[in-house]
Amino acid sequence: AILRGPRMEGRHFEGTEAAAATTAATAHLGGKRSKKKALAQANGYAAESSGRRGPSGQELRGPMQRTTAVEVVPGEVDNPLQTPAIEAENVHKVYDTIASHWNHTRYKAWPRVEAFVRSLPKHSLVADLGCGNGKNLPHVKDAKGFAVASDISAPLARIAAEEHGASCMV
Repeated sequence: AILRGPRMEGRHFEGTEAAAATTAATAHLGGKRSKKKALAQANGYAAESSGRRGPSGQELRGPMQRTTAVEVVPGEVDNPLQTPAIEAENVHKVYDTIASHWNHTRYKAWPRVEAFVRSLPKHSLVADLGCGNGKNLPHVKDAKGFAVASDISAPLARIAAEEHGASCMV
């Protein structure tokens, strides 16, 4: 396909790239969003709404993903303070493994958490349980509070302590 128009004058496209370029040319001109939609359409993803929504209400895009059920044995642990083996094996190990990557992708506090911390009186003691990489800890310090942080993942707790100078427990 040879396309005419802004930024495509006389360019030659083949295969998937041609379908994406054609869709981009006939759809909303310019902008990253239209180019992404065009490429998704060319690769067989629906351009329209999937009709599926995530837990927080956001629209889910892309193909439906398959999941595998995990059998959970009820009553495995009588002590509610003891982590069930299935959680230790399937959740904790994942966070320990991805701690470094997680740290580079989770760098900003959620706006409501930040607003809550700012609303606290000066010198408040804030327990950040499940602190991850400590992304909320700077806001506690900015609000003139004191933070005690904890996470089940030792690598994440170490990152929180090193990067934010906080006391962090596992």
